[in-house]
Amino acid sequence: MYKRAFLLAFFLFVCGYHSNAQTDINGSFENIDAKTSRPKGWTYGFNKTQESTYPTKLDSLIKKKGKYSVSIEKKEDGEGYSVIESVISENYKGGTIDLVGYMKTEDVAKGFAGIWLRLDGEGGRTLKLENMQQQAITGTNEWKQYFIKLPYEGDVRSIHFGGLLAGEGKAWFDDLEIYIDGKKIETLKPRALAAAERDNEFNKSSKIQSFIPNQQQIKNIAVAGQFWGFLKYHHPSIAKGDYNWDGELFRFLPSVIAAKNNAELSTALEKYLDKLPPIAACKSCSKTSRVSTSKPNYGDLLRGKVLSPSISKKLSDILKNASIKENYYVAMNDGVGNPKFQNERDYEDMKYPDAGYRILSLYRYWNMINYFFPYKYQVDEDWNKVLYDFVPQFLSAENDLGYNLAALKLIAKISDTHANLWNKHGILDQYKGMNTAPFKATFIEEKLIITGFYLDTLGIKNKLKIGDEILTINGKKVGDLVQEFLPVTAASNYETQLRDLPKAFLLRTSKPTMALGFKNEKETFDLEVPMVNIRLTYKNIDYTKPKGYHLLNDKLGYVYPAKYKNTDLNDIKKLLKIQMG
Repeated sequence: MYKRAFLLAFFLFVCGYHSNAQTDINGSFENIDAKTSRPKGWTYGFNKTQESTYPTKLDSLIKKKGKYSVSIEKKEDGEGYSVIESVISENYKGGTIDLVGYMKTEDVAKGFAGIWLRLDGEGGRTLKLENMQQQAITGTNEWKQYFIKLPYEGDVRSIHFGGLLAGEGKAWFDDLEIYIDGKKIETLKPRALAAAERDNEFNKSSKIQSFIPNQQQIKNIAVAGQFWGFLKYHHPSIAKGDYNWDGELFRFLPSVIAAKNNAELSTALEKYLDKLPPIAACKSCSKTSRVSTSKPNYGDLLRGKVLSPSISKKLSDILKNASIKENYYVAMNDGVGNPKFQNERDYEDMKYPDAGYRILSLYRYWNMINYFFPYKYQVDEDWNKVLYDFVPQFLSAENDLGYNLAALKLIAKISDTHANLWNKHGILDQYKGMNTAPFKATFIEEKLIITGFYLDTLGIKNKLKIGDEILTINGKKVGDLVQEFLPVTAASNYETQLRDLPKAFLLRTSKPTMALGFKNEKETFDLEVPMVNIRLTYKNIDYTKPKGYHLLNDKLGYVYPAKYKNTDLNDIKKLLKIQMG
């Protein structure tokens, strides 16, 4: 049953990407296709094996209303479930979506029956899914109305819905209806897609192959990144969503890469710029147009040292005359004023993006910081220099790990503890390993000291004590490892980096043991320490209840203000009296 349930969830996520755009969902199955004798807009099963294992039929005898219902019945071995499905390939304005439908069952066993609803985003990516599996409807049941409610988000591209039967038995379905914010979907007008949403030429590939850039190409790509971000946040046509700005990058980037000198670079960028709609003069724009939340640095665009006077003047004119009240790619959160980046395709299935998409990744992050990070000018390095430095690093990333480490290194440049890197592929976790030491280690005066135990595995407490210093990890000095991992440790300052390093990198491994060198008051020694799963580190040290105080030894203890309570004072006094007499 567990295997069947897993497969059912998997197939409902990855199958059924049809494109039957429609306004009448035909949820009562009354509109029949004369050629197929099936309800219009409906498909049976995700494959031929499902159709033969679970024959699906129109039923004119058993129905809830109208002339027909549709039934699914298990007849032979093969698949573990089957469905009926309809797809609405439209996007609507709304906050919630409801699927309402009637179902009748007969002898359902070793599975369940239900109605189901799935919302897909760009490229068929599943956003939400509900199939009533948790309700586990089995046995024989008369007609009953069932309900599914899901949040309806703005990036929904298609609505998939229908009925399903898993396991044995038979189920009938009738009178399925969909509502968005309480209104029948047939009464709603689909939202017109912006031109940016209709341009899908580069969805799977940028068509730019990997290469090792020379110095001119590094400059070309860096300046093109400034150019791309400038237009994204300054040009009215792009701000309206008239262009898929990712796709446009891949249209002009080849000529940028091919430019042999600054003059050819200027020509390539100006040729593309001239294709965009002209901007009329605007006397009040400098006062009313709010492009970013911080003062951006326009780098080499307006200086006249790299680009020609002609294109620099055109960019200056855009800067002076652009009237942008709303931007398709970014908005400001009400009441807070921080940026909300929107309508950005995530390409989450690109585990290792091609060269063009790696450049796009660099451009996106660099420009977000340049235009919207309030502490940009507190970054230790000039932000334009950072762009130049990272062009070869992103291009030279030879695999998914190299790309993730380059991105993490870029993120760490802004020295913000809240900035980090996560993705569904788990590449960094594979690199670090999911095992760690059974003790907590903290940097104290730049020495890595054991400060507590998560688990006493293989008598580790008899071999190590709180206060022991870790000198080496797998034969490398702790100080050398700190310098190795500092560039990929995102944190606001050096002390915070030291706080995070043990758990983030130093004491992580995929192996069952780790060779560590220690020093205590009497000796230095090596020990092969058994590792534990990192999830144990989320428990309290020594598995004690969290307290606002802790005694390290007979002479030293601490009080932690964040957890200390006034009621702890008597216990602290008693503890000190016992220890100190």
